[in-house]
Amino acid sequence: MSDELRGHTVVVTRASHQAGELAELLRERGATVVEAPAIAIVPPLDGGQPLDDALLRLDRFSWVAFTSTNAVAATLARSERRGVRRRFGSIKVAVVGRATARRVEAELGRPPDLVPDHHEAASLAAAFPEPVEGDECFVPRATDGRPDLADGLRRRGWDVWDVAAYRTVHPSLSDHLVDEVAHADVVTFASPSAVRGHLEQTGGVIHGTVAVIGQTTAAECAALGIEVAQIAGEASAARHPAPAPPARRRPPGGSSTSTGRLSTPSHPPTSRWCTSGRRTARNWTSSGGSPGSAPTGSTSGWASWRGGSAGGWSTNG
Repeated sequence: MSDELRGHTVVVTRASHQAGELAELLRERGATVVEAPAIAIVPPLDGGQPLDDALLRLDRFSWVAFTSTNAVAATLARSERRGVRRRFGSIKVAVVGRATARRVEAELGRPPDLVPDHHEAASLAAAFPEPVEGDECFVPRATDGRPDLADGLRRRGWDVWDVAAYRTVHPSLSDHLVDEVAHADVVTFASPSAVRGHLEQTGGVIHGTVAVIGQTTAAECAALGIEVAQIAGEASAARHPAPAPPARRRPPGGSSTSTGRLSTPSHPPTSRWCTSGRRTARNWTSSGGSPGSAPTGSTSGWASWRGGSAGGWSTNG
């Protein structure tokens, strides 16, 4: 393995049970990895009764649609406890991306019936067949998950059972871990909830360059005023982007800065905005792109840094 990331520190914010693969791949490339889980997966606050109700009625559904590996794991574990897991054998399965597809195949012993070309909930809804009379779709998801899939299916005429299979919470970090995060070169996010959790853990401060998985996560960053330097298209990364300049933050009424404190309802507005002496994100170009334009959709070769080495984050399968 190459040591292209030697001397650089990368923060992995995935849940503890999901961080291992990416962390190991980064270490193989020489990076110092800080595992700072921004989310943890726990049962829904409703005790799982709506999920149980849906599972006990599985025979009425023609499709089940999963938008994450966590949804697969939580739903099938619950179905096992309720003694209805075998009923998934007669239901068509749709998934949002390849990582979720692999989890379905591992759990059910068969590949899903539908995977969209673009790994987003809206694309999955668009890829669904037209419903016929009596068609119903079961969509288990996070309590605070985005409703894009369920809403998209309803607009197309589907009867949707949209229930919470799990919820995400934001664990606290030790002072020592927060300090390590503050000195990192790159922070990675694989979900919108991880972005929100990281901001909660750090008091609204993002340090270093931001790299994300998926357009949905990138959109969450944009909504929160976080500039994304690199975007991977799939949640199973085989390579990580070479460390890039720190993400710039935009204070209300001011100009962009390299790092800063976010002003949101959960983080009261403040005038303490910081500027880093490191390069801004204007200094990179994407493959086939132009300076100052963020790379999107590429999963094989991402950013080439002026005066630096080329780095890429590609995906398996």
